[in-house]
Amino acid sequence: MKTPDTFTVLCVDDEKNILSSLKRLLFREDYELLFATSGAEGLELLKKHSVQVVISDMKMPNMNGAEFLEHVANTYPDTYRMILSGFADLGATIDAVNKGRIHRFLQKPWDNDLLKKAIDGGLEHVRLKLQNEQLQRKLSAQNQQLEQFNEQLEKKVALRTKQIHVALKKMNQQHRSLEKVLYNMININPKLDGSFARNVSDLCRRLAKKLKLEEAQERAVGLAGAFCEMGLMGIDPFLYSKPFNELNFEQQQEFTKQVEATKMILAPAEHLHDVSNILSHQFLPFAGREGSDEPIYDSISLGGRILKVARDYWSLAQQKTQRVVMSHSQILNHMQKSKGSKYDPAVIEALFGIDEKLFETVANTGLKSEALEPGLVLNKNLYTPDHLLILPEGHQFTEASIERLKQIEKTKEITFVIDATKTEKGEQ
Repeated sequence: MKTPDTFTVLCVDDEKNILSSLKRLLFREDYELLFATSGAEGLELLKKHSVQVVISDMKMPNMNGAEFLEHVANTYPDTYRMILSGFADLGATIDAVNKGRIHRFLQKPWDNDLLKKAIDGGLEHVRLKLQNEQLQRKLSAQNQQLEQFNEQLEKKVALRTKQIHVALKKMNQQHRSLEKVLYNMININPKLDGSFARNVSDLCRRLAKKLKLEEAQERAVGLAGAFCEMGLMGIDPFLYSKPFNELNFEQQQEFTKQVEATKMILAPAEHLHDVSNILSHQFLPFAGREGSDEPIYDSISLGGRILKVARDYWSLAQQKTQRVVMSHSQILNHMQKSKGSKYDPAVIEALFGIDEKLFETVANTGLKSEALEPGLVLNKNLYTPDHLLILPEGHQFTEASIERLKQIEKTKEITFVIDATKTEKGEQ
């Protein structure tokens, strides 16, 4: 029940001079007054009005105060019930207490200040009870919503995890095929942009080369870039439907918890544990949390530091961090200010060493599918126009894969331009 803007007090007494005295005493108070000369008349008023406090005389004809308040207690249990009486019979008083379940008993003649305080106390009792009920309903509704959200989230994560497990089993540890499935699962989400993951992955590899990482490390950090938004499948889509800087502190904390979902998704793929480790470090600042004097860079993998720089660069470039269009040089200057705090200085220096032209979209050049021959090796990942991965870098074409590629072109009515050479790189 909603708390009323104005409370109402009902006074019931068969003596009109008593009601007049009560009216003179209470008419200036901050509540409405109703008056009845009998219990029956009082019950009729209760049917028509929302009454919070009832003051009744004990001794009245036809229906005494105990009987009247018993009706009130049974029909309007939330009212605060008071007896005003000069009737000194102990039995009647006990009867009123038991049947009417009264809250206060005041004798006539009453003390004006005591009566006012008793009414104010009754109104405060009702007010607190109403507020408590409202809070309980609100809390119950919020708990129900939270339970529903958690249930939906658990189902979503369970579904995604099940899909990953099925994919792992079907692929029989064929690593490159598994990576293709994982990337496509991320990209098929309409709220996620596959081009972002591709750009982050590409920049991760370039930074790794600049920092002279081993080939296996370069591949791991490149995969981490491709999977950098995988954990978003396990959190509320609202958290990534707007720029990060528009989220409040609690929402930003929830956003970064995507790394836990990523860990769970990648857990069955033992050969991707290095990638999972890199992904778990992507939101950690180089010098530790703000307000802490203890550096944590020793505990962050170099791959994690690279991924943080690459992800933040493209988050700024594609307005995922804030709704501000920034040029390449503006992004570099912005990130330079956080060198040594948020970012590893060595990675920032590597970022400045990459040719600006490599950040621009370059038209694909290469072979048409008709010119492909078995034995040619793919130099770059091959994607559909909607960013789905078709073949991974390093794939060695066979007659079957060439035919499958032509079939995709025919079905989707597209033409691929393929960067492939006769240099036999072999499968990594």
